[in-house]
Amino acid sequence: YRAPRVDSLKVMWKENFSTQKTFYQFLMSNDLKLFFNDIDVTVLAHKMVKEGFKVKMIDINGISKQFLSVIGCEVMGLRCSTDNTKVLTPITVSSHMFGDEILKELSQLGKVGLDTNFFNMNVTKRQLEDIDILLNRYDCAYLHQLAKSDSVDILDGDALLGRMIECANFVEKNAMTREVLIQEIKNVFLNEVGDLIDNILDGKVIQ
Repeated sequence: YRAPRVDSLKVMWKENFSTQKTFYQFLMSNDLKLFFNDIDVTVLAHKMVKEGFKVKMIDINGISKQFLSVIGCEVMGLRCSTDNTKVLTPITVSSHMFGDEILKELSQLGKVGLDTNFFNMNVTKRQLEDIDILLNRYDCAYLHQLAKSDSVDILDGDALLGRMIECANFVEKNAMTREVLIQEIKNVFLNEVGDLIDNILDGKVIQ
């Protein structure tokens, strides 16, 4: 889980399309729908809980400086050592033939920088804020249910826990499907978003 939520879209764009198209072009293309699974973490967590799995949700914001430690030690259960600063550091499990490769990949995760040059992205700050509001409203339909589940464990989740609290009074009738969300994101640029954003900002729509 990454907050602001729009940052997840920016990371997806930067990792896959930034050399081919602007952020605006990515959001307006069919690629957004095709790749949306990559950031739809609240839906995935909700589905896994419904299937009976125990889920660990990781707040990227809270572990940015200890990503390798949290993923390797707390999630994957790798054997860990403690250095002089008392930070857990994963070490290769001898029984795991791909241990070194796993650690190499983990060390690269969470390091993707975000492009804050709105001109290069071809979007405005207000448009990014509007998209973030839409994503948060979409997430609320699942976060308020996950917050009640004993099968969900939140790791370093100040931002995520904060969103769960904000979503506590979410009304089911305000839920958006993925298809509606994607269209609303496009509408931000088409000036067809109507009163949705203003109503959310005025508190007339529970996020």
